[in-house]
Amino acid sequence: MVTGISEILVVLVLVMVFFGAGKVPQIMGAVGASVKTFKDAASGEPEDDKDKPQT
Repeated sequence: MVTGISEILVVLVLVMVFFGAGKVPQIMGAVGASVKTFKDAASGEPEDDKDKPQT
């Protein structure tokens, strides 16, 4: 099953109808922050080591 452009457009229109145009950027920002947090956690690198310069 391949997702085509028409299916993506239908989903985007439904999201706009349900949440309104004002909420969509907030929702996408939250999704982006969640994905970034997940990627950071999945890398296995502790957060404390990211702030320290490597010597």
